[in-house]
Amino acid sequence: MSKNRILMFDVLRIAAIMMVVLGHVGWFYDVAQQSFGIPEMYAIGLYEDIGGWGVFIFILISGATLEYTYGTKIHSPVNNFDANSFMKKRLIRIYPVYLFTVLLVVVFGDGILSNLKWSELVMTITGFYPAFLLAGVPTTTWSGTIDPIGWFIGTIVCLYFMYPCLSKFLKENSVSGLFIIFLVAMFVRITIPPGFGGRSWYWFPLSRMLEFSLGIYIVQNGYYIKTINDSLLIKFFSDLCFPIFLVHFFLQEILWKIPDTYNLNTITYVFVTMIVAYIVYFMDPRIKSIIEKYI
Repeated sequence: MSKNRILMFDVLRIAAIMMVVLGHVGWFYDVAQQSFGIPEMYAIGLYEDIGGWGVFIFILISGATLEYTYGTKIHSPVNNFDANSFMKKRLIRIYPVYLFTVLLVVVFGDGILSNLKWSELVMTITGFYPAFLLAGVPTTTWSGTIDPIGWFIGTIVCLYFMYPCLSKFLKENSVSGLFIIFLVAMFVRITIPPGFGGRSWYWFPLSRMLEFSLGIYIVQNGYYIKTINDSLLIKFFSDLCFPIFLVHFFLQEILWKIPDTYNLNTITYVFVTMIVAYIVYFMDPRIKSIIEKYI
């Protein structure tokens, strides 16, 4: 039987996706046009900070919810945690909805597949880009050629693989363990080659291990509000967050190419994003049910 959902986690997830979307929308549209009167360079930094903190919270909540769900099994005397079953569930949770989104990008995008290399196709499908190789590479291969959001898939899957070890390490070492993880993450962020835009650490799993581990640590020590989420509306929007995250960026690029679409009203973009995200949300369990029959 699954555990009750924590209100704090669902609310923070919703807040995080709003920050990420605001960061991308602000950078992509407002800076390119008027920036609402904010000086351009300042505006770019402002939007990047908002989106960056959104990603930070998103990853932190991922670690927290995993520990809340699986921590008891990992740390029980009998250790009834099944790593294979865990990863199977995680991969089925992530990839079907992501690949369905990639399919939408291919169908509605403008000639995306025309000059696509096989290596880029593999990177798009897996979410594993050259950022994971710690090598300075051309800008075009640092994020998804088809879907720029794809980098997050590779990062979060790596963190999923690391979760059991991180959970045990933090349980045994507590604050000192978290401090060691902090030092490792900061060392990676400082020493990783600049790569894309001087922020290649943004994609690399070891540099994102800090916020993921912080979420685990918070749950292990009970540093969260334990109010149960009984609101169907909040649960729905929380579940809709990942589809929104997957579709919001490529919809910006599509709407940008339609003359005057975004100038009409920001509501246009929000409305289209919510509709497409709901379609992805609606299809997700149906696609997974088909996959689970064969896995």
